[in-house]
Amino acid sequence: MKLGKRAKKESIIIGIIAITFSQIIVKILGLVYKMYLTNHEGFGDEGNAIYGSGFQIYALLLTISSTGVPNAIAKIISAKLATGQNREAHRIFKICFIMFSIIGISGSMLLFFRGKIYI
Repeated sequence: MKLGKRAKKESIIIGIIAITFSQIIVKILGLVYKMYLTNHEGFGDEGNAIYGSGFQIYALLLTISSTGVPNAIAKIISAKLATGQNREAHRIFKICFIMFSIIGISGSMLLFFRGKIYI
C-alpha cells in the first residue's frame, strides 16, 4: 500500500518535529549537566580544564562517528534493498552491528578497567 503525497509529507513533518524536540531536550540536559559539573564543590578550575580538553576530543570523535560511517552503511544497505537484494542487505547490517558492538564494548571495557578514578 502506497502512501499518498499528503500522508508522506505529514509523516516527514512529524519525523522532523520529533527530531527537533529530541535535540532540544538533549541540549537542555547537557546544559543542566554542565552547570552542575562546573558548580560542583571541589571540581574547581583544574577540573574544568580537564573536562574541557577531554570534551574537545569527545566532540571530534562524535562528529566523525556520527556522520561518515553510519551514512555510508545506510547508503549501502538502502542500495541493496532498492535492487531487491534483501538477504545481502541483512547480512551487511548484521556484520556492521556485530563489528560496532565489539568496538563499543571493547572501548567501554578499556575505559572502565584502565581509567583512573580521582575522588
